[in-house]
Amino acid sequence: MKIVCYCRLSKDDNKSRYSSINAQMELAKEYAESQGWNISKYYIDDNVSGYISNDERPEFSKMLQDIDDGKVDIILAKDLSRIGRKGSRTLTFIDELKEKNVNLILTKDTFGEFNLLEGDDDLLGLSTWFNERYVKEVSKKVKIGMHKQLEKGILLQGTKFGYLKTAKKGELIVDESVRETITTIFDLYEQGLGMRKICHKLNFEYDFLTPSQVIERNLKGKGKTYKKPVKKLWDIYMIKRILKDEIYIGRLITHKTERKDIHKQGKKVKRENQYIFENHHEAIIPKEQFERVQEMMKKRVKNSSIYTKKKRDYIFGGFLRCGECKR
Repeated sequence: MKIVCYCRLSKDDNKSRYSSINAQMELAKEYAESQGWNISKYYIDDNVSGYISNDERPEFSKMLQDIDDGKVDIILAKDLSRIGRKGSRTLTFIDELKEKNVNLILTKDTFGEFNLLEGDDDLLGLSTWFNERYVKEVSKKVKIGMHKQLEKGILLQGTKFGYLKTAKKGELIVDESVRETITTIFDLYEQGLGMRKICHKLNFEYDFLTPSQVIERNLKGKGKTYKKPVKKLWDIYMIKRILKDEIYIGRLITHKTERKDIHKQGKKVKRENQYIFENHHEAIIPKEQFERVQEMMKKRVKNSSIYTKKKRDYIFGGFLRCGECKR
């Protein structure tokens, strides 16, 4: 028989309750030895949520492929929550195991030891409900805690380009190494340069680091590694984000997006429902200059989209512009 073990742990889990990966492996090993079995393979998803789809869990996905290839007879796991926390998805997986005559043995499940092929499935529905309810309750508590911090004007996710977080919770100070970069971008735009031309100047005339280069530098200073791609050239998207960000006039806005369900994409929150904090920190750009730049951006967008007001559909609309009438 081909015996395998699946272990999983995520940030959502109560570590003392669901044990470390090593503890899960040890439990499976002890059970296998009591049956005279040898575990041929361990599938380990560390720091992976059980609520996401099976295909999004790297090791679980490999185990599914091995099951399809006939390389698995018995799966050992600590409890059903390790297999998954989405009730309907977990039950579907169990039904598929039954069809393929693959056994699932849970050594320390909430309702006692579980053996799939011996008919220990009376409490499966209750167990999956319990596991899904747990992760939803944890998510709810986390969400409430985050909202309380957002209401206090605390920036939760990372930092903003141009600012650094201090040891005091919620406090932002200007990153002096970046101040000139931001003031230069606003000045150039107000002088009449478009975003593309500003990018060209920043890339070839100035020695300013891009936002991701600054993050990488700051993390290196703390002995950490930046795992995301580092962009070495400025692009229009970077310029636009900086020009529109109210953080640079000392205004912090939190609760811009919110998620209605676990692992769902966040939706934009209306301005009146956002948390806005005036004079939250030192401004880099004067409010008057910021407002002038916003007006200039609106006018440029209006002028550049004049072709959208035409009565006919032109095949080159948006691609070509008349040199005389500008349409």
